[in-house]
Amino acid sequence: MLLLQKTDEIILGECVLTSLESLKGLERLTKVTFWECRDSLHCRGVTSQDALGELRNLRVVMLRGVKLTNVDSLKDCPMLEFATASHSKTLISLDGLFGLHRLKSVNVGSTSITSIRSLSACVSLEEVIVSGCRHLESGKHKYHQYSGSSRVRRVGSRPTQQV
Repeated sequence: MLLLQKTDEIILGECVLTSLESLKGLERLTKVTFWECRDSLHCRGVTSQDALGELRNLRVVMLRGVKLTNVDSLKDCPMLEFATASHSKTLISLDGLFGLHRLKSVNVGSTSITSIRSLSACVSLEEVIVSGCRHLESGKHKYHQYSGSSRVRRVGSRPTQQV
């Protein structure tokens, strides 16, 4: 257990997780990567994703192919700079990212999100990847003008003008 307490990065792939409770208390953890862990973060009767919110030093979170509907647990990660929650067809909300001032990059490609407005208060945001998001608002409101993040250089998979 002592070795785990000194860990700053965890990578888990193609596994079945029933809980993330064991991550609680890992204060040095700055990077968490889960890919194709389909049963994790969506355990019946368990709010296991809340454990991510207790990782106050978390700078990078990569959730690829993980079954989740929101990223609300990340709202309590003030150091977060890079967030990936891609290839999750059940992801519909980015509200948990609202106001994360250090957030630089968000990749939510191939999800079911309908809006990226929650990113409007992410003042350090430079890149937003939404390729493959078929439910994203269309037309002139598709890429909501960010009130505080004039640094955004990329939205989707193509360079854009600052928004």
